[in-house]
Amino acid sequence: MDVEASPLPNVHLPYIADDNIRKRPSLREALDFRRNLPWSSSIQDASIPCTYMPFWAWQLNYFERHLTNFRQLPFPDESVSLVQSKSTRVLTKWYSSDEYRLIRMTYMDAGNQTQIFASVCYPRGNLPILGHGLLQCGGRRITISDFQPLEESHSKYDDLLLTIRDQFPSLNQPMSKRHFEDGRFWSNSTMLGRFPVSSESIWQDLWPAFKSCVQAHVQLCKSSRRSDTKMSEETLLHRHAQYDAHVASRDPAISVLSSTFGSEVARSVVYEALFPLADPPQQ
Repeated sequence: MDVEASPLPNVHLPYIADDNIRKRPSLREALDFRRNLPWSSSIQDASIPCTYMPFWAWQLNYFERHLTNFRQLPFPDESVSLVQSKSTRVLTKWYSSDEYRLIRMTYMDAGNQTQIFASVCYPRGNLPILGHGLLQCGGRRITISDFQPLEESHSKYDDLLLTIRDQFPSLNQPMSKRHFEDGRFWSNSTMLGRFPVSSESIWQDLWPAFKSCVQAHVQLCKSSRRSDTKMSEETLLHRHAQYDAHVASRDPAISVLSSTFGSEVARSVVYEALFPLADPPQQ
């Protein structure tokens, strides 16, 4: 079947019109997913919040409730799941379901200086990857969410994300060539935001947009006809391996981790936990 000619699944976005979702997590929400919070405050000081941990917890809670056969996966070497020093810690978890071959969630906590939540969800079918990178570095926050295409035909899904992005102008920032040099694996509707640390925009804009983005992608995976998106396991792994190799070679994680934990630990985390289908470069 011609994938490019197949109709777009009917995906609803229930949170877009809900004003209640544009607020900080309520006490009820917090209690609902508190068990999914690895940490509530920084390793450096209990007064320092882990800015993006509510995003981790909400996403994990949503996946538990809406994905089929959702389960945690073990690492071949569990030592890469958590690495830490006196001032920095990095946690990675793997999950899987009938809809997603792999869901990778990573959180880096280094006090006020650095808070990072990164998540990559690899569908089992021929669909774009759901990717998030929420960063707080020094005095600024940079956030990016996308339905990352693996082939040209995936551009037909751009409108799903564009519908969400259009609700939040602060997430429609220009993508610089410095960081998004060749456009590969980025859609035409990427949600990119830049905020000062003092801004409340991560709750007014990013929080509801993030939820809608996750919901839309899950619904896309569930509603897509298998005949349209079916792909052999070998081909799917090859596509995902191409993605891992491309992103791993450009991700700043290895330099950030090397400066704190040393190059050997950084290499293990990046190629065994973050991008497991990428081959590490020759030393």
